[in-house]
Amino acid sequence: MAKVLRVLTIILLLLSIGALTLGTMLFTKREILKGRTQKVENALIEAMAFIEDGEPEATDNAFPARDVSDISAEIDFEPDRSDFWVDYKLQLEDTDRPSIVVDRDNLRSYFKIDPYTLKVMKDPMGNPINSGEGTTAGELKRILDGVEAQYGRLNDTRLQLQELRGELIASIDELNARKSSLREKLAHINDLNGTIEGLESDVSRLQSNVARLNEEKLDLEGQVEQQEGEIADLEEKKAEADEVIVSLKKIIEDLGKTRTASTPSRGFEGVENIIVMEPGPKGTVVSVNSKWRYCVIEINSAFIREIENMQRTMEEEQVPGVLPVVELHVKRGPTFDTYVTKVRLSQLLKDKKLAVCNIDPDWQQIPVVRGDVAFR
Repeated sequence: MAKVLRVLTIILLLLSIGALTLGTMLFTKREILKGRTQKVENALIEAMAFIEDGEPEATDNAFPARDVSDISAEIDFEPDRSDFWVDYKLQLEDTDRPSIVVDRDNLRSYFKIDPYTLKVMKDPMGNPINSGEGTTAGELKRILDGVEAQYGRLNDTRLQLQELRGELIASIDELNARKSSLREKLAHINDLNGTIEGLESDVSRLQSNVARLNEEKLDLEGQVEQQEGEIADLEEKKAEADEVIVSLKKIIEDLGKTRTASTPSRGFEGVENIIVMEPGPKGTVVSVNSKWRYCVIEINSAFIREIENMQRTMEEEQVPGVLPVVELHVKRGPTFDTYVTKVRLSQLLKDKKLAVCNIDPDWQQIPVVRGDVAFR
């Protein structure tokens, strides 16, 4: 018997130790659950301060409707109006609405408590009631209903903002288009007013000139006959002048050939070989006369210095006042690979950096144009 009691005592001791261990573990869990529940409870109560309680009352609006009719010259007519404000929910603009107040006692009461007996109420089946008003489930349902309503109002506000943005953009586009049109019309009106003023002054001036012109008309009719005779004489003189011009052109060409041929015979043989000119671009064609076969080249400073050196050398050789015989090649293209013709220096204008050159027809491949470059 003593052995049985000893065994039972040991078993009870072991069970007591296990119960103590489990009780300690459960107490720790209880503290965790309690602390977690309190934090969730406090956070939920604080969050409900940002949720509106109930739906705002619908409010009628009397905003002015936008005129959507086209602009016309009619005045006494009723324009078409936009129906944008018909479905506009003005109540969504209400601010400072009351927020949901959470009942902390109901939130903590998992079961429904009889306010008179302060005991847990039970249903007809004898089970404790844990839903409805005054319970945690009931308070949470009230909170969820408020959150859902708030979310619905938020979505309605977003949709209304989108519609409002579309209406605003349409109004801005229409206003910009009408302002632009009005600016053009106002400018046109100002021009017309200026034109009218000018025309009125012209009318008065023209009216005073009509009488004078009628008188002058008679005089001019008499002069016409006289001028017709003079025109016939001038045409005869023009024909004679054309013949003289042709003769002069021939003489000029002959003189040019004579000058070119006589240049070396003045005692300065090989003038253009006395100073070797540096190869490269010398200038750009700025004007061409294909009929007289000459062109004007805007030359660079280096080319002018080379001509001056050649002239000084010619003066030393006792050949003063003679322009050196210089021939240039005219080319075209981005890389100057298109050959145009060869030209010969005829006249030099140092102060203007211009050179007049005769075009050699025997070397001409294509017509000389402005922008071609002359090379040595």
